[in-house]
Amino acid sequence: MEQISEITYSSNSKVHSVSRNTIYKAIDEGNIPGVTRESLNKTTTNMFSNGLLRVPDWAKDQQGFCDGDVFELDISIANQVTFRKVIR
Repeated sequence: MEQISEITYSSNSKVHSVSRNTIYKAIDEGNIPGVTRESLNKTTTNMFSNGLLRVPDWAKDQQGFCDGDVFELDISIANQVTFRKVIR
């Protein structure tokens, strides 16, 4: 997800700037229909040349993933890839 810092828009030939805090406050108050902080989370990632996948911070925090965690990899018949954290 690209970080929101400021958005500039124009209306009636005036230019307005809106800060990140203003945007998040509007989201938290439900002033932007259909938008939540969770809906802004990036749900895709890239694979790097050495085979590494980056797990977004929001997913690591939500699942409690830490450096050094071990995962089990499962590939289904339908080619769906699932990673499961191995509990030691």
